Amino acid sequence: MPTKRSSSSPSDSGMEQDTNIDKKLEMNASKLQRYIDKAKKRGIIYLSRLPPNMKPQKIRHLLEQYGEIGRVYLAAEDPSVRKKRKKMGGHSGKKFTEGWVEFEDKKDAKLVAKLLNGEPMGGKKRSAHYYDLWCIKYLPKFSWDHLTEELNYQRAVKDQKMAAEVAAAKRERDFYLSRVDKAKAVEAIIERQQQEDVDATQLLNATTNSNEEEKKKTNKKGPRKVRTFDQNKTIGSGADLKGTRGTGLRSDVLKKLAGIQASHGTE
Repeated sequence: MPTKRSSSSPSDSGMEQDTNIDKKLEMNASKLQRYIDKAKKRGIIYLSRLPPNMKPQKIRHLLEQYGEIGRVYLAAEDPSVRKKRKKMGGHSGKKFTEGWVEFEDKKDAKLVAKLLNGEPMGGKKRSAHYYDLWCIKYLPKFSWDHLTEELNYQRAVKDQKMAAEVAAAKRERDFYLSRVDKAKAVEAIIERQQQEDVDATQLLNATTNSNEEEKKKTNKKGPRKVRTFDQNKTIGSGADLKGTRGTGLRSDVLKKLAGIQASHGTE
C-alpha cells in the first residue's frame, strides 16, 4: 500500500529553521559565557629571569605540581646577542630571557608567586638549575590577550623596522648601481676619446711616412739635369765698338765686308 506523505507548508519549514538557528545561537552564547567565566578565573605569573638551558617543558614540569597550567610562553633572546656570546666563547645554546605562565586558577598563580619568589628552583641536585632562584611576580588584571597584543605589537614594530632597513638597503644598492653605471659610462667615453686620439696619431704617422717615402723615391732618381747651349758672344762695349759707330758691327767684320766688295769691283 502506498505510504502517506506528511504535508508541510513552507511557513512551517521556515519556522523550524529559525528555531534551529536560535538554538545554535543560544548554545554559542552559553559556550562564550562559559569561556569568559573560565578566562576570568585564570591567573598569569611573570618570570623576569630564566637561567640558561631552561626550556618551556622544564618550566611546566617544575610548576605543574602547584596547579593546572594552561599556556607557557618564553621570550627568546635577541639573535645578535646570541651571536656575540658565541663569538666570545660563551654558551652557544638557545637562551630565554623572560616568560609568562598561565594557571587555570588565579589562586594557584598567586600562591606560586608568594611561595616560590626568591626561592631555589630545586629539582634533582645534579640538575644545572638546582641552585638558581625563582624570580616570579603575579600580574593582577592581566590576561593572555594582553600578552598576545603586546607580542603582536612588538612583532609589527620589528617588521616595520625590518622593512625600513630593507628599504634603506635597496636605496643604497640602487644608488651604488647607478654610480657604477655612471662610472662605466665615463670610462667608455674616456676609452673612446683615447681610441680616437690613437687613430688620429696613427693617421698622422701614416701621412708623414707616406710623404717621407715619396721624398725618398724622388731622391733615388738623382739630381735634376740642367741643359746648357753654346751662345754667340755678345757685342761688348769699348774697343770692340770703335769704328762701328752707327752700324753696331765690329771693325774686323766691316773690313771683311769691305774686302769682298773691292774684289767684286775689280772684276
